[in-house]
Amino acid sequence: MFEKSTEYVFTTISLAIKQRKKELGLKRSDILPDESLVSNIINNRRNDKYPNLMSDFNAQDIKKSLKFDSIEQMLWGNLKWDVLLREAIDDIYSYKNTDKMGSLRELLFEVLTANVDFAHMRAGISYDIYPVIDSRKKNEDVDTIKDEALLELFQRAKMLNSEPLEANLARQFQDEFYGKPFQKFSVRFPKFLLTTLTAILTPLKPAPNDTGTLAYHLSLNVYEAFEEESRAWYQDDKQRRNEFSNVSAELDKAIQAMQNVHRYEVSLFY
Repeated sequence: MFEKSTEYVFTTISLAIKQRKKELGLKRSDILPDESLVSNIINNRRNDKYPNLMSDFNAQDIKKSLKFDSIEQMLWGNLKWDVLLREAIDDIYSYKNTDKMGSLRELLFEVLTANVDFAHMRAGISYDIYPVIDSRKKNEDVDTIKDEALLELFQRAKMLNSEPLEANLARQFQDEFYGKPFQKFSVRFPKFLLTTLTAILTPLKPAPNDTGTLAYHLSLNVYEAFEEESRAWYQDDKQRRNEFSNVSAELDKAIQAMQNVHRYEVSLFY
């Protein structure tokens, strides 16, 4: 889990060492006696022997050879916390299994449901229906709705917590990893993200009477009515077909009204 996020961290470590090596004009043998290990580190090639690129002992030697002020500067100095947060959210969003990470994905979707368009899309996805007519544009439209919902999430979190989400993540990361051994980072880091992001996202869940939550449940009713209307078509039941067609139309009007309400709420708070 969190493969992209973990790879991002190791990429920044690798680049930091590679850039400093170039700046100082050093050869691989000037950094460590094991030139192949240096090559693996600067090219971000992890293996079974060095799943974290290097050992704590190697890290101390590299820090000294490359004249970094501290291990923290060498390992974490190039991290961009907003990029790391985005990578982590993408890891969660695209996860498919039903385990602890799957539960975090459900939590993320619940938090994003505060956005009415995302709530409508989430309900549709559960029926394998997407909010576009042209299937060739499906991914583009879905990504737009997701990005708008994420932007609102970041704005809401900053307003409620008086700091951006990435600042919270950075502080928690520093508490967990600064001044600590680098050993088993590749194992500890995904667990850290799972625990930390669960704690960060949980207070951001919309209330049961939130516009987005109401829109989500109403959208489920819309898609259920669509299914019943389709079934009536298949059974050639004109009366039921007309009934559910009218229900679908009225529910769809209610969703549009909620979208207008949501836009007004967003204009007030953000």
